Amino acid sequence: MRRALPLCLLLVTGCYDLSELGTLYQPDAAFQGPDDAAIPDEALRDQAAEDRAVVDKATLGDLADDDLTTRPDLAASDGAPADLLTRDGPLQDLAIAPCAPGLADCDKNPATGCEVNLQSDPKSCGQCGAACAGIAHDTAGCSAGECVIAACTLPFADCDKSAQSGCESNTTTDGANCGGCGLSCGNGAVCSAGKCAMGCVAPQILCGAGCVDPRTDALHCNGCNLKCPNVQNGAPGCANAQCGIGGCNPGFGDCDKNPATGCEVNLQTAPGNCGMCGTFCAALPNSAPGCALGACGVGLCSVGYGDCNLKVLDGCEAKFATDPANCGKCGTACMGACTNGACGAWSPMQSNTQKALSAVWGTGQGEIYAVGGGGTIVYSANNGQTWSVKSITQQWLSGVWGSGPNDVYVVGNQVIYRSVNKGVNWNVLIAPPNVWFQKVWGSSAADVYVVGDGGSIAHTVNGGTAWTLQIANNFESLQGVWGSGKNDVYVVGSFGTILRSIDSGTTWIPRVGNTQIDLYGIWGSGPGDIYITGDQGLILHSDLNGGFSPLKSNTVQLLWTPWGSGKTDIYAVGWIGTIVHGDGLTMAPQPSGTANTLYGLWGSGPNNVFAVGSNGTILHHP
Repeated sequence: MRRALPLCLLLVTGCYDLSELGTLYQPDAAFQGPDDAAIPDEALRDQAAEDRAVVDKATLGDLADDDLTTRPDLAASDGAPADLLTRDGPLQDLAIAPCAPGLADCDKNPATGCEVNLQSDPKSCGQCGAACAGIAHDTAGCSAGECVIAACTLPFADCDKSAQSGCESNTTTDGANCGGCGLSCGNGAVCSAGKCAMGCVAPQILCGAGCVDPRTDALHCNGCNLKCPNVQNGAPGCANAQCGIGGCNPGFGDCDKNPATGCEVNLQTAPGNCGMCGTFCAALPNSAPGCALGACGVGLCSVGYGDCNLKVLDGCEAKFATDPANCGKCGTACMGACTNGACGAWSPMQSNTQKALSAVWGTGQGEIYAVGGGGTIVYSANNGQTWSVKSITQQWLSGVWGSGPNDVYVVGNQVIYRSVNKGVNWNVLIAPPNVWFQKVWGSSAADVYVVGDGGSIAHTVNGGTAWTLQIANNFESLQGVWGSGKNDVYVVGSFGTILRSIDSGTTWIPRVGNTQIDLYGIWGSGPGDIYITGDQGLILHSDLNGGFSPLKSNTVQLLWTPWGSGKTDIYAVGWIGTIVHGDGLTMAPQPSGTANTLYGLWGSGPNNVFAVGSNGTILHHP
């Protein structure tokens, strides 16, 4: 294991005689190998072994010394990552204030508010959609949230005061309720036309104790005790001595005019007879015709669409496959893009190599470079649609950066290359020996920094013709470099090392990160907005006091590299396919679709991001 040494700075400035540099840093000779010579960092020795065996074992820092059985954060994933970052979305914006007691929002339309009185509405009595139905010769009503008889159809009356029997008494024929409830005919008299009499007047006939009209009486239709059959969703009736439908329950209709089917249509929900027979609801965008509570609205949404704003006129307006406010379902909002119904979806690309890829960089004009094991350079000229592979050395390549299409640097184990013709040829630059260079960054084609093991910082101001080597005297690995300009450059490394130069690399000043955790990557949108990633899911963000504060990453996995398209669109990638994304305040895991470790990250914008990793992995977002 490595030891933390007090941090001080030994500067070796100016151009130098390469023959004299061997004494600045000498790696352990035991580290030499037939394919990868002078590898001072134990984790990168493991990476070189992966290149030979095509096995992903790269673990920078002291991870190679750790027993994975004692590192649950590395031995196994921290569970299936949450693939969606959700919020209330448009539903929150359109929410209706709580309804007063007894009122309800039954149509779910914010424009109408709490439109239903559950205490008195017979279509929604006590609760939305609970319609009161008439029993016999009555019109149903609602009082105090309970179904009641609102009115009787003359000449019927509710003489037993029971809602369960409806208006059960025909006051024109009922001898016990002749002309009104409780008016009984005695001494053998009968009730005829609502009056007590000694006999029936034609066309009425005597049935029991009352006179009935067999032409209209459903209980004696065309003869005594010839009761008309029950009617579905309605009451039986008798007309011209023929049984039929006397009336339909509220919310139902006899739209086919067939007594055998009764009141067959639910006028509350039938889009072809909505509210009344013959009222047809038209289809709305991406939906079938719909009817609710007797009013036309949005019906069943087409597959892949949803009515998320609850507005009738635009139908099922949300396309779940691509809508970032309703990704996969209503209310599931993405911080970035929605692809195939998933937030931040990443698609694998055919890299045409099984070599581990350590870093990726592009011109922003469709040309992309990824570098890795065995001197591999994977190149695309068409934004990742196709990739070509070449090897320019046997050494591992760890970093890539360019100032433009015709100026690209690649660094690795004791090597620095530069191409000035879009990667057709790679020129070997004379570099400080015995250093595994990890990453490269520059403020221009001439002003370039390369960092690596042994606390090494190599700097050129003439495009690589000559280099100044500086040693941060902690003899630890420097893993990342980035700057906002020529006079504002940062490097990060093991044991929480953060150094900054504000004088073109002449001196390097320690910055406070308040951590001893190994740091591996750095990126910023500008001088006051910088992100650093490290082991154990660590993300540091520059604070207002000039230091760095931890940002919750919601992962415990090692994070190799950060990148963002701006202040509110930040990504980081790492161990076991880990990808986290956020707005600079909160971060959330995204599904990567791979268990391969992801080392490098770069993008030209929020919807064109590339991640690379072990086994030739290249992922593209979206």
